[in-house]
Amino acid sequence: MAADIYRELIALTDRLPLFDTHEHIERDGTGRYYGGDLFDIIRNTFYLWADLVSSGMPRDVWDPEEKDDEKKWTLLRPWLPNVVGSGYYRGIVRGLQAIHGMDGETIDDSNWEKLNARIRRAYRDPEWPMKVIRENTHIQWAIDDVDGFNMDRSLFLPSFKIDYLLGGGSPAGRELINEVDDVPLDTFDDYLQFLDRKLSQVKAMGAVALKTVTPYYRGYDYDAVSSEDARRAFAATVEQSTAHRKIVEDFAFHFILGKAIQLDLPVQIHTGILAWNTTFLPHCNPTALNPLFLKYPACRFVLFHGGYPYADELGILVKTFPNVYLDLCWMPWISQTVTKHFLEMWLELIPANKFMWGGDAHRAECIHGHWLIAQQVVCEVLSEKAVRGVLQEKDAARIVAGIFRENARTFFNP
Repeated sequence: MAADIYRELIALTDRLPLFDTHEHIERDGTGRYYGGDLFDIIRNTFYLWADLVSSGMPRDVWDPEEKDDEKKWTLLRPWLPNVVGSGYYRGIVRGLQAIHGMDGETIDDSNWEKLNARIRRAYRDPEWPMKVIRENTHIQWAIDDVDGFNMDRSLFLPSFKIDYLLGGGSPAGRELINEVDDVPLDTFDDYLQFLDRKLSQVKAMGAVALKTVTPYYRGYDYDAVSSEDARRAFAATVEQSTAHRKIVEDFAFHFILGKAIQLDLPVQIHTGILAWNTTFLPHCNPTALNPLFLKYPACRFVLFHGGYPYADELGILVKTFPNVYLDLCWMPWISQTVTKHFLEMWLELIPANKFMWGGDAHRAECIHGHWLIAQQVVCEVLSEKAVRGVLQEKDAARIVAGIFRENARTFFNP
C-alpha cells in the first residue's frame, strides 16, 4: 500500500512543472555557462569539497591551472572513499547517473574517464545546463542568486543579495559599494539615499526577493538603532571600529526591511549550517531572528535550509508567525535522514502552504541530483503519513504539489 501511494506521488511530481526557490547557476560575460568536466562538477560542488577537506584533503589539492585530468584523478582518488556515504556525494552521483549514464554507485578507476568524457561532450553545447534544468528536471521557474542578474530570464528569477549594502559603517565597506555601484558615500544621507535607490532599482530590474547570508560574517543580532546613533557612528567610523560598523550595519538592515515592505519584496535568510569549513554555530541559530519577526509583521521572511541543526527552533518560528516561511533548499542534500525526520514533525506543526524547495547548486547535474533526493524524501514522508491514515491520499498529493510548486508560485507570483 505504501509503495503504491509512493509511486503515485513520484508520478505526480514527475509531471509537475517545478518552482525551484534557490540556485546559483552562473554564466560568463558572453552568456556561456560555467562547467565542462567531472572535476569541475566536483570542485564547484563546494559542499562536497568541504567534506573532502574535512577528511584531510588539502584545500588546493591541485593547481587551479592544472589541465592534466590523469593527474587530477590521481590527486583526488585517495580522498573520495572518505565521503562516499555523505549526502553531498550521493546527490552528485544521483545527478550523474541520471544525466550522464554513470555506471555504478561510486566514482572510481573503472568509470571516471568515461564519465569525464561524456560530461565534456555534453558541455560542448552552450545551452546544455538549460536543457538539463528544463527538460530533465522540468523546472518552470528558478530563483537564481548570482551577482549582476546575469541569467536567462525566461527561466530564472533574480534574488538580490543585500549583504554588501550593509557596509556603510567602514571605509572598506563604502569603497566596495563605490566599486560595485560607482556611488561615493561621503555622508550618512548619501548612504541612505543610495540604499533607497538601489533597492528600488533591483525591484524594477525584476528581483523577486532580497537575500542575506548573515551568519557567514556575523550573528543575527540586528539591534534597533536610532538614526542619530547611526549617523554619529557613520561619521566616526575607522576600519578598526567594529562597534561603529555594527551600529551602522544594524541600522541599515532595519532600513532595508522597511524598504522590503514598501516594495513587497520577501527576504530570504540563510539559517543553520554553513558551506565550506568555517561554521561558527552561534551565528547560525534562527532563534535570534525572533525580534525581527515581532517588529516587522508586514515583512515576509523565508528561512533557508531548515535551520539545521536548529530545525526544532526554526519549526516553531515558522509555525508561530504568519509572515515566516520554511524553505527546504539544500537540506535534503545535506542529509536525507535528517530531512525526513524533521519533515515528518514539521508537517504536524506547520501549515502546509508554508513549505518550499530549492536545489542550491552551481551545476545543472547537481540540481537534478538534489531534485531526485528531495522528491524521494518528500514523497516517502507523505506516503507514509497517508498509509497511517494521518492524511488522506488527496491531501498528501496536494501537499507534495505545494512543496514543489504551488506554494512558491503563490508566494512569489512570477
